[in-house]
Amino acid sequence: MMKAVFAVLSIVVLVASALASPMPEPGYVAMVATVVAMVDMVAMAADTADTAVDTAAMVVDTAAMVVDTAAMEADTEAMAVAMDMADK
Repeated sequence: MMKAVFAVLSIVVLVASALASPMPEPGYVAMVATVVAMVDMVAMAADTADTAVDTAAMVVDTAAMVVDTAAMEADTEAMAVAMDMADK
């Protein structure tokens, strides 16, 4: 999180200094392009983290479904045993 804040502040400082100078230095264009690429990478990292959280949630949901299925199988087996005992 702090890295993202630092990246955004760096962009603000670079853009402000580029706009403040009457004749931007040639290196500013490359610097701004680099910073924009860095912000894009931060955004991609945030998207990746969001996807990882979603994937973890799906894994938890799948595990819950497996537990529910096992409980239903146990209930079905118990009903079958009870029906067999009732028939005897």
